Amino acid sequence: MTKFSFVVFFLFCILRIAAHPVHVSVTTIEYNAEKKGFVLGFKIFYDDFQLSVYNNYKEELNFEKDNKNSNRLASQYINDSFKISINSKDYNKKMKFVYKEINNEAIWLYYILPFRDNVKQMLLSNNILNELYPDQKNLMIIKVNDFEKGYTLDKNNQQCSVNL
Repeated sequence: MTKFSFVVFFLFCILRIAAHPVHVSVTTIEYNAEKKGFVLGFKIFYDDFQLSVYNNYKEELNFEKDNKNSNRLASQYINDSFKISINSKDYNKKMKFVYKEINNEAIWLYYILPFRDNVKQMLLSNNILNELYPDQKNLMIIKVNDFEKGYTLDKNNQQCSVNL
């Protein structure tokens, strides 16, 4: 293999690993009757998440270097990009960060939201990574008791209303 071929092959591999053609996040919202609250999970491509956090806050998101600051930045971004209202009351500030999982190209962030009342209606707003990519899709899966439904939100449609 010539030096030029090696460089081309190396660059191709780097670009293939670093870039992904799909711009999507997944948000799961599940009511846990035993724990009297919601468990929320956010799956985001890690490289996109790092870029968006840096663009928004001018700070580096790096869980390997600074776990505490990265947890703070991740939660700040989620709170700024995702809104949840239940029965016409805002519950965004009540979400508590629980833990994260980083696997391959994605990060999962998990939160709990205590809620003891009957859920009648939810208004959700999700603009995760919308500022980065015009084709960003934010998939949302909501499960409350026997109700389960999925929604696709994007830059032009950032909200959904769920009536139970």
